[in-house]
Amino acid sequence: MKIRPWGRNIYVKLDKVGEGITDGGIILPEMHSEESRVGTILSMGDRVNSNREDGERFLEQGMRVLIQFYAGVAIHLVSSDITDDTHRIITESNVLGVVEEG
Repeated sequence: MKIRPWGRNIYVKLDKVGEGITDGGIILPEMHSEESRVGTILSMGDRVNSNREDGERFLEQGMRVLIQFYAGVAIHLVSSDITDDTHRIITESNVLGVVEEG
């Protein structure tokens, strides 16, 4: 099954992370960890990047991006084995930045 978002929506797979522990010793469940806000763009709607005056595409499929915490809608598709909260459809405005390695 392939998901193709409409308009300015983006289909993102968030990185899977384990539990975290704060400096004070508080255990943070997986869904509340800061790292879970980073993911990879799997597909995008046809209007993403359309407000660029120079016509250049800023966001592209395969890019790793930082998104707003609790952004978007979680996708659960049992038929495709997507049963966790790592797949989301977000709007273009939920992307805070691009994650660059190195």
